[in-house]
Amino acid sequence: MGTFVFRKVLVSLLAVALLCAAGAGATSVLQMNLETMCAGAHQIFRGTIVDMYETTIEVGGGTLPAVTYVAEVKEAFAGDFETVKGVTVARFTVVGTLKQHQSGQHPIPGLPTLEIGGDYLLLVAPAGPVGLTATMGLGQGCFTISGKPGEETAVNAIGNAGLFDGMSAAGMPSSGPVSYSTLADLIHSLIGGGA
Repeated sequence: MGTFVFRKVLVSLLAVALLCAAGAGATSVLQMNLETMCAGAHQIFRGTIVDMYETTIEVGGGTLPAVTYVAEVKEAFAGDFETVKGVTVARFTVVGTLKQHQSGQHPIPGLPTLEIGGDYLLLVAPAGPVGLTATMGLGQGCFTISGKPGEETAVNAIGNAGLFDGMSAAGMPSSGPVSYSTLADLIHSLIGGGA
């Protein structure tokens, strides 16, 4: 694929990745609160990444490297999921090579780095025309879950900054980790009770 075509495709894919960040400046991602991310997400789930593999996407007469993540869904909030051998599974494909994703050197700055075995709450944007997607607001829609069962906290790539701005979320901090169970309850209320 020629350099011009590759750049044109990459720009198109960037637009897809930022699909839910309409109105953002050319070099930034629009700050979104939880309500906005929930309203635009195609899938919302808590899960553990169990596999990631490199693939290619046919686009513009050429191919583009991509990585497909496979997550075992532990809690489904919204969206459709597949069942494999009795296990609920989510799959989503993002631009880049496996090496880029494993090293955290993503082709689109702000894409979250997901690790096999990692426990995440993910708000995944609708896939674009070629099947590529990203988490809502890039790192904003990817929450790392940590802590003991029943005491877990959740924090996104920007430290939950602005997560509850403009919302009726009494008692929620302006930034920093939040209780996973409280966040999950709030998501359920925002989407009308869940999937």
